[in-house]
Amino acid sequence: MRNPLVRRSPRRRSSPAFALTGIACLALTALTGPPASAATSPSASTPASASTSPSASVLPTARGAGEPVCGSGALAAFGCEARTVTTGRGSHGVPRGGRPLGWGADDLRAAYHLPAHSPHHGTVAMINVGPDPKLAGDLATYRSQYGLPACTAANGCLRQMDYRGGPALPPPATDADKQKAQALAIETSADAEMASVTCPSCRLLEVQIPFGQGPTDTHKASGYERYAGAFATAVRSAIAAGADAVSISYAMPGDERMLHGPIAEALDHRGVAITAGSGDVGFNGNGDSATVTTAGGFTGSAAVWPQALPTVTSAGGTTLVKQGHRYAQGAWAQAGSGCTPGVTPPEGQPAAVSRLCEGSRASTDVSAVAENIAMYDSYRPADDSADDSKDAGWLVMAGTSLSAPQIAGMYAAGGHLRDVHGPNTLYRAPSRAFSDITSGANLIPPVYSGTDGHCSAAWETAQHKPLTDFGDRMCQAGRGWDGPTGLGVPRGLAAF
Repeated sequence: MRNPLVRRSPRRRSSPAFALTGIACLALTALTGPPASAATSPSASTPASASTSPSASVLPTARGAGEPVCGSGALAAFGCEARTVTTGRGSHGVPRGGRPLGWGADDLRAAYHLPAHSPHHGTVAMINVGPDPKLAGDLATYRSQYGLPACTAANGCLRQMDYRGGPALPPPATDADKQKAQALAIETSADAEMASVTCPSCRLLEVQIPFGQGPTDTHKASGYERYAGAFATAVRSAIAAGADAVSISYAMPGDERMLHGPIAEALDHRGVAITAGSGDVGFNGNGDSATVTTAGGFTGSAAVWPQALPTVTSAGGTTLVKQGHRYAQGAWAQAGSGCTPGVTPPEGQPAAVSRLCEGSRASTDVSAVAENIAMYDSYRPADDSADDSKDAGWLVMAGTSLSAPQIAGMYAAGGHLRDVHGPNTLYRAPSRAFSDITSGANLIPPVYSGTDGHCSAAWETAQHKPLTDFGDRMCQAGRGWDGPTGLGVPRGLAAF
């Protein structure tokens, strides 16, 4: 019988063994804000052409408008929602204009008003699942495309290790593990490339969790404890290896023993920034969420672990458009937001914000672009070909798992980490340190989420009580803090 405590994403037909928060890709959404005639953004409906502005490049249709990365059947149980689009075999996905499709590193840096050179040279760690022996080559391709400095093992910039601090995981040996590695390597490449965007001079540390540490029972939140414990171990190892910022792009249901106790304590490190995607199924969606009721009767979503923890910066997502030489953003319609009953607010989160969740942790904290982003991946161990690079290429991706490493890179680039404890320093930063996002919402239509058009807990089934009303700020972008985008999008590095 299905556990009533776990709310599954309606797009997932089977219980995921691993849940990627964001590589949810190509669910293109309209941006509330600049009129379509005045703005350009990657689109799946218009063919690419050589005359198309690189920043306004559109998605091609040569291989279908988005092939599922995780396919179907047993592999689909891993829960990655990625879809890839390239221009065809052998082309490596670069159109005739010479630029990959989707927003590139130069677009993103311009949208955030980042300085030409990172003022600090910290270390960004990315916690991933499975091996990726081609990460160095993929990273080199991405960074070369956008004029970023080389980051290799030889120059001391890139390091890969397992979650206990040992050597990197060996390549997969079985067909089943090759399938897993091929799908999840896309997340690994995306993490390293997005951290490179916001901190080109930072060192990168990729920490790998073996497949065997996955959840024991994907039908119950408690079945994810071992999996969360592996992430906790990985975070400790990353910090011991010198990480200044740690990015986590995976998510799982927040069980009581994951939200409190030793696992949560492993992600409590003053002086080290830990970021995680807010989720990709909209308000109170966040993928697989467990509902929790406090002693006072307040019911809310446990959101996803680890972004629900007060010691972790929850990274939401925005949609980017370009108007001439200017960029505009709105809330990404699938970005997660919600309350975590029984979990205290992050240090520095204003009382006016936590009151929206009756004094509990409110997500999100800050946002970054999470839709229509170009990235490169070539690892194809499961392909039936001696030349596994023929289908390698540039992908167009979406999801808050792209936001988390971007924010982690900003923390490391800013360098003011001594007092960082969760998102506390962001809440202390002046308002001018952010571009306030005032348009868009993350209330997915009732056909998907069961919501009634307002920020209410549609998963509450008790007939003797009305749905909990969280206030529209939890699901609609507006002035100041809001659920979909938090404080907004960083403007430069003043907040870091």
